[in-house]
Amino acid sequence: MMACPGGATLTTECMTEAQYDELLAAVRGHLESLPETCTASNCPQADWAGCVLRMAGHDFMDFANGQGGSDACTDMSDPDNGGLPACLSSGEHGISLVEVYQSYCATVSLADFLVIAAEAVMMSTRARHLAQASSAPQLDLKSSFRFGRTTALSCAFAEGRLPNPERGCHAVEETFVDNMGLDWTEAAALMAVHTLGRAQVSNSGYHGWWSDPENSRRFNNDYFVSLLAKGWVPERAISGNAAKNQWERSDVGRDTSFDGHEMMLNTDMCLVYSEPGPTGGPVLADVHDCCGWLTARTIAGAVASNGGEYCGGQPPEPRQERQRCCGPQQGDCGMRDNPQGPAAQAVLNFAADETAWLQAFVRAWTKAVENGQTNLKRLGDCSTTSTSTTSSSGGPSNTATTSAAADVSDTTTTSTAPDAVTTESTSGETHVQDKVSSFGCLDLCNCCTIAVAASTHREDWYSANMSPATAGLATSLFRRLGLAQSAPADLSLNILETHCGDALAASELLPLPCVASYTACDFSEGMLSCAEKRLGGRGKCVVGDSTALPFESASFDRYVSNLGCCCTSDLTAKLSEARRVLKPGGLAAMSMRIAEQEGDTSFALTARTLKPFGYPPQPDREGLRIGLDLDLLRARLRTAGFEDVTAWRSWVSVPLQTLDDFMQWNLGQPPVRKFLDGLNEEQREEALAALRGAAAKPLAEGAVQIGVAVVSGRAGSAP
Repeated sequence: MMACPGGATLTTECMTEAQYDELLAAVRGHLESLPETCTASNCPQADWAGCVLRMAGHDFMDFANGQGGSDACTDMSDPDNGGLPACLSSGEHGISLVEVYQSYCATVSLADFLVIAAEAVMMSTRARHLAQASSAPQLDLKSSFRFGRTTALSCAFAEGRLPNPERGCHAVEETFVDNMGLDWTEAAALMAVHTLGRAQVSNSGYHGWWSDPENSRRFNNDYFVSLLAKGWVPERAISGNAAKNQWERSDVGRDTSFDGHEMMLNTDMCLVYSEPGPTGGPVLADVHDCCGWLTARTIAGAVASNGGEYCGGQPPEPRQERQRCCGPQQGDCGMRDNPQGPAAQAVLNFAADETAWLQAFVRAWTKAVENGQTNLKRLGDCSTTSTSTTSSSGGPSNTATTSAAADVSDTTTTSTAPDAVTTESTSGETHVQDKVSSFGCLDLCNCCTIAVAASTHREDWYSANMSPATAGLATSLFRRLGLAQSAPADLSLNILETHCGDALAASELLPLPCVASYTACDFSEGMLSCAEKRLGGRGKCVVGDSTALPFESASFDRYVSNLGCCCTSDLTAKLSEARRVLKPGGLAAMSMRIAEQEGDTSFALTARTLKPFGYPPQPDREGLRIGLDLDLLRARLRTAGFEDVTAWRSWVSVPLQTLDDFMQWNLGQPPVRKFLDGLNEEQREEALAALRGAAAKPLAEGAVQIGVAVVSGRAGSAP
């Protein structure tokens, strides 16, 4: 299909910046030679750009277990790849990609070429957007590009690996998170490739634009804006095919013509919206009769990005919003003021802030196109020395030349904090003997601090810095438990929070009408003394170990543990106790830290920076859990007696804007503060200077990122 008259090279041996620019310009010129016409029935630039980008995506989405990825091996007989030959070789709107490829195929592998072609259409369509929005951020893909991909001659293993949109977020998690190594924020960012082009029945079985036609030839954040600032209802059996179901625009601004039809797939909608009810599973068009919409107040950033337009017009009075967005459609897809999808917060952020989206997109794109490849090199590096390796788990390489700040692995062989002794048990768990002092654990998160005395707890710093992050994660847990302002008061729920710390989460729980009682449990008396002050008599504080809780069986309706799993020496006992104290049908949700990667800007960065000065001090506590395989975690919950078990990964983000913010983040950690206080004046100044020097990356990203895993389940009929 992509023939090379003189014989194609399988691996690019050398590529300079000038050669990359030339190839990029050639593809851009091809795209930009198409007519400027862009109507609902005819927008050739959107169609061709979308096809080229779809080709690159289908190429890398078959990556799993170290096989596949961007290797230019795609089965064109697979119905999921329908329509791709048109832009590649047979000609779509009169042009094909092979016309450009044949000028470079003797020196550039097809695997590299397809990645560059995709980057070219994104750069071209981004330039079109910038021409209309000059203050919008630039897109830089060249800086992270590396060449050296080898074109694969066969890939029978890839059959069936492309995600089926009908499966919604189960497919997203399997392909993007589990196989490709992205987190949910990165998966959502990458999904914005849907902003280019449209779906056609003849190609994929689906029909419509993800946005309006003009925005569908601009690489921008309008995909996220459309998800939020428009209403969506199920549309079933597309073109009479019961296996193809999608969501159609439902608000007053919808185009009712066939050509102007706007739609979303299950894999789009599930990022934000969830099914009604306490478990909040992903929405599916063929299953759920609900309207996906959010209040104007909830999506103020998206509305601003949309020129003030909300569901087809100016925001109405709040009581009229649902009618404007949904019409007579019955039922909401989840909480209209509190979306519960696994990437809801990321989508809200991306719709309001293109810079945040582009940063996450470049990170996700780099991982996606580098999975499965070895010996990738920077432009201009034509030596024979390898500059990257593929990790043992088959995921993205963790090298200095890879943008992997948010890389997450579900395996038990993940990177750990520096100077940690890792031991793997026969059960598959990884324990890390961190170097912590008796002052507290290295993981200074509000709800998992070990033995921090009340006198050393800086509540003022938490309130200003950690509260938004840890409370935000707690909010996510509460959603999984059906705890919200809209929950009816007659539920009268008894809540238990273990590893409660200073009960920061209680400030959100106690005002809820559905909460009858709140019990805070922690094995640190110092933290509980802080909790008692916060509660002011409105709840009960109990000293206790989560592996042997001092409560009668079936005492509680809800169990929450926010970032508490990381300091539980016996996770099996913790889960069993959680099931024991829950009433049958009760819900549990808990979070835990996941393993640090070298590119992270979290606690591992602090440890690496201060390592030359002797930090952390010698350990006095073993068993601090840093990472656990999510499949194993799901199995543990089921073994403990839980049903409807779900597990996913996310990130807690602590915003940083200035160098002072970064220093407050470090000095606000009691182990760090105590360590620095123990240095002499000269050493202390050198250590502080080193910390300031480490601030560049987190300040560039605007936040410290803390990786977390979240699990939830329903207590079965018997413990």
